Amino acid sequence: MRRKVRISPFWQHFLEMFFVMWLGMAVGGRLFRAVSGLSSSEAFSQYPWQSVLSMGLSMTVPMVAWMLWRGHGRRNSMEMAAAMLVPGVPFIVLCSLHVLSGGVAARGYMMLSIPAMLGLMFYRKAAYSMPMGAPWHRRVPLHHH
Repeated sequence: MRRKVRISPFWQHFLEMFFVMWLGMAVGGRLFRAVSGLSSSEAFSQYPWQSVLSMGLSMTVPMVAWMLWRGHGRRNSMEMAAAMLVPGVPFIVLCSLHVLSGGVAARGYMMLSIPAMLGLMFYRKAAYSMPMGAPWHRRVPLHHH
């Protein structure tokens, strides 16, 4: 007898966004390296704050696009964008001041991005606990004339 594993809508949202975030970061990192013509360590060394900014945008843009596609709405999507990008600001500043290397800053920022995402999700738990239908089955409100 097989048991079906049920994941709560909250954790389903988290896993979807986490997957899209990491996928975006992988693609964005490759793109940044291709444009700069450098390896990861060289890019972090020669372009520290730009590497961190690139990583933040690579994580955030696909996640927000996914959220909008899944019906989270603009408000939730923009709040999540802020929750993802704001933790990167101190790292970008510290890289610009040559206090941190790009690699150290990127790892620190990456480690903060997940608690930032979860923090907002728990703060707005009701919004992230609602089941989401498949995007192509979204219910469209009917307008009565």
